[in-house]
Amino acid sequence: MRLFYMIRHGETDWNLLGKFQGHTNRPLNEQGLAQAKFLSSLLLPKAIDLAISSDLLRAHQTAQNSFQGTILVDERLREANLGEAEGLTYEEVEKLVGSEALGLWRSPHRETYHVGLPGGETKKELAEKMMETLTHYLEQHPEKNLAFFSHGMVIRNFIHWIQPEIPQTFGLKNCTIVPVHYLGSGQFTYLGPHDPEFLERP
Repeated sequence: MRLFYMIRHGETDWNLLGKFQGHTNRPLNEQGLAQAKFLSSLLLPKAIDLAISSDLLRAHQTAQNSFQGTILVDERLREANLGEAEGLTYEEVEKLVGSEALGLWRSPHRETYHVGLPGGETKKELAEKMMETLTHYLEQHPEKNLAFFSHGMVIRNFIHWIQPEIPQTFGLKNCTIVPVHYLGSGQFTYLGPHDPEFLERP
């Protein structure tokens, strides 16, 4: 069993406004930059050897401001493509697709993983892409401690994919560090904590 870390990016102005960001390339705001810089004090004891970041600015800025070593960039770690929902608030998305469809999209249950927002990726596509990407780097760097800088939905989606019993309330604040174990052969497990208040964050 091998431990690695998944890290959500710092705060952006769109986070404050409650807007769906998706592939929209928003930078960190001042608070987000401060979160990322403080994040370095949490990462230092973990002796990270290599960081891999989403190519979107908010994740890459978080990596650059919290990690001093080598940072690789991979667009497969991007937030989900949210299609027509990008730039909209939750209330606006609910009006766009309806409360029932939005509820299915938010559900952690496997039977809803075929669901995507209009013009966007399905949760199944997102989970499979994340499994493939993480496995690639973990197999390529077997002796290194890795950290992946990514986005809230893709991390939550991945955790629910590998641990379907985790409750829907599982959430991730900005700059949260999520510990995950790699079992080998493309298999993962998340051992908790399941309460987001106990996950590490600035």
